[in-house]
Amino acid sequence: MSHELWNASIILILLGGVAAAASVLLRMVSHRGLPYREQAEARVVDIVAVPREGESSLSEYHNRLAAVFEFYADGRPVKVTDPADTYPCPYHLNDRVWLSYDPEHPEHFQIFRRNKWQILSFQCKVLGTLLVLGGCAIFLFYAVRAGA
Repeated sequence: MSHELWNASIILILLGGVAAAASVLLRMVSHRGLPYREQAEARVVDIVAVPREGESSLSEYHNRLAAVFEFYADGRPVKVTDPADTYPCPYHLNDRVWLSYDPEHPEHFQIFRRNKWQILSFQCKVLGTLLVLGGCAIFLFYAVRAGA
């Protein structure tokens, strides 16, 4: 009996493992520039008027619109206000953003956008999963043929 299916399944499973390892490495690279080690997905729960500070307070507009983000840190909800002085507010209610935060003081945070390394990491994870599942399917097909 030919062992081509056996060889194909082993190769696919090994390639899936390599893709999964690459996913982990790419994820570590993507976290390299973040100021804090913890990350969370936050949701915009409110947009509030906040008094401007510094030179911005001298403008004719004394308030700015700021998004209030809610996320979970160690299982407890945390609400923080966006410190950026932008006009108009770039967020809408129920928008989701990624942020990194200090686990000791969750009110210290920085918003970040998903970068190319995170996207590539996700794609490698999906590819690795598909390769391993494909390898398992081919192995099961081989086992059924070998048993017949």
